[in-house]
Amino acid sequence: MRSPGYAGIVVALCLLTGVPAMAESVLSVLSRARLLGTWAASCSAGASTNNWFVTWYAASNGTARRRSLRGPGQPPLDGAIDSAELLSPTLIRVRMRNDDPNWGNVNGRVYDVLMDISGGHQRTISSVGGDGQVIIRDGKFVSSGSPSVVAERCVQ
Repeated sequence: MRSPGYAGIVVALCLLTGVPAMAESVLSVLSRARLLGTWAASCSAGASTNNWFVTWYAASNGTARRRSLRGPGQPPLDGAIDSAELLSPTLIRVRMRNDDPNWGNVNGRVYDVLMDISGGHQRTISSVGGDGQVIIRDGKFVSSGSPSVVAERCVQ
């Protein structure tokens, strides 16, 4: 049997080490960041291979998910949001995982992504695959130097 002081020691250690006593849920973080909903480079243009519509949502089992629509004739791409951390009022770090066979050879791949969400827009600042491959650095695609997409919130 543990003494009544044991719980107090655990709480004190959590406070001293910065470890949260109870972690905030991924959905709660996404909600506070105002990321839930649908985003696209152009909401009025419709989904296409150059204008993905990405919806961040709560699944019926309480997990956080994202669904990407790429236009007519293209199957949707689903994925899980495994973790989320709000770093500032406008910066969020998320760990996303592709978990849909439609992803093909990148199904199951994990990405650590830093996004800026401000002024009704969302932009990826950095994206690193689980294998360490840097896809986006400083808001630009490493492969081309092109800026990452600035997405607007779509009204549904």
